[in-house]
Amino acid sequence: MLGAGARPDYVTLIGLIFACSHAGLVESGRVHFESMEKVYGITPGPEHYSCMVDLLGRCGRVEEAVELLGRMDGEPDATVWKSLLAACRVHRNIPLAERAAECLFKLAPEDAVPYVMLANVYTAAGRWLDVARVRSLMRARGVSKEPGWSWMEEGGAVHAFKAGDRDHAQAKEIFAKVREMMQRIKEEGYAADTGFALHDEEEEGKAEELAVHSERLAVAFGLINSASHAYSPLKSSGYRDDNPQTEGGIYPSVLGLESLPSAKIKLCRGINSDQEEGEIGEIEGCRSSYPLRQDCASA
Repeated sequence: MLGAGARPDYVTLIGLIFACSHAGLVESGRVHFESMEKVYGITPGPEHYSCMVDLLGRCGRVEEAVELLGRMDGEPDATVWKSLLAACRVHRNIPLAERAAECLFKLAPEDAVPYVMLANVYTAAGRWLDVARVRSLMRARGVSKEPGWSWMEEGGAVHAFKAGDRDHAQAKEIFAKVREMMQRIKEEGYAADTGFALHDEEEEGKAEELAVHSERLAVAFGLINSASHAYSPLKSSGYRDDNPQTEGGIYPSVLGLESLPSAKIKLCRGINSDQEEGEIGEIEGCRSSYPLRQDCASA
């Protein structure tokens, strides 16, 4: 872009830092962020700070992300606090998660996402009374979470799935395929991170809960039907952290799907479902939402 004589603008730099975040390029992202005012005369906005918080959070540098927020001109907005809360959820920083959630409750009182994310933080720590308190707070404030859906297009028809969905015409085959998938990836050494299941129950029950969320049902449907229709796009509704089952379920476990017969299934993943695409069986390793790549590993 610079070689062609074009200068990056406000939006271009958002995309650049965002790309560094999802590639794990910590130092590159920092250089681009720091160059905004010095080189291009562009004052970083909430979107740039949100990307930087996400970038640092992916590598566990949560306190550094907090220090960065202290440099903002003005108060962080909801997108910034959500990025911080997502990092706290993955790295299980409860005090900071509570601070971010309280700010979000004030900024976006009707948004269910921060409540669910905070409940997930407590769930991972086994703090069931706090989980119940968050749920009670949601009811008292009239906040409700829309159920997450995943869509798979096959043969020109769109098939929608929700967690535990048994209404599909191929439900029996789909659940059998899910069991097969779980057995195959278990043999590969995968174990579900049951800390993200939202109920205080036995580990086996939690693993079963994670096994039937919408994304895995959609993937199973795609595997069943992939022989007749090569490409089946998978998309999930809403902000990914809105689905408490996703983090411990589909995304880490997809790592084991390369061992299944090569299926041309497009998997959308990332904080929002449209941010990244790959093909199970053909992509170079599916990654969880907070990948540790070269810069992160050396950080």
